[in-house]
Amino acid sequence: MTRTRHIFLTLAMASLAVPTGSAMAKTPPPAYLDGYEARYEQAQRSEYTRYAQNRRISASQAKAAAIRAYPGALYKNLQLIDDNTYRVRLQLKKNGRIIDVYVDARTGKVKN
Repeated sequence: MTRTRHIFLTLAMASLAVPTGSAMAKTPPPAYLDGYEARYEQAQRSEYTRYAQNRRISASQAKAAAIRAYPGALYKNLQLIDDNTYRVRLQLKKNGRIIDVYVDARTGKVKN
């Protein structure tokens, strides 16, 4: 019984996923929509650019960048201060002092 139900549900969901009106999508746009494709592609590119601008590195990448800047330091803490900056706390081995290293969340470069 359950096998039959699964098969039926799979077929029902597959039939809902089939696009309808595909013949209409193949017709060229009317004359008043000249350049529609170009405008659509431009909108897609700007959306991708907006997404790329909002990306940031991961916390582990920020930690690795801070440790590369201060080799031999011990990792203590990491915090995302604002959308643009990670603060990584490290303890220096030679004198035990705790320092804050600020890493740019977009580029991964150490700020200080």
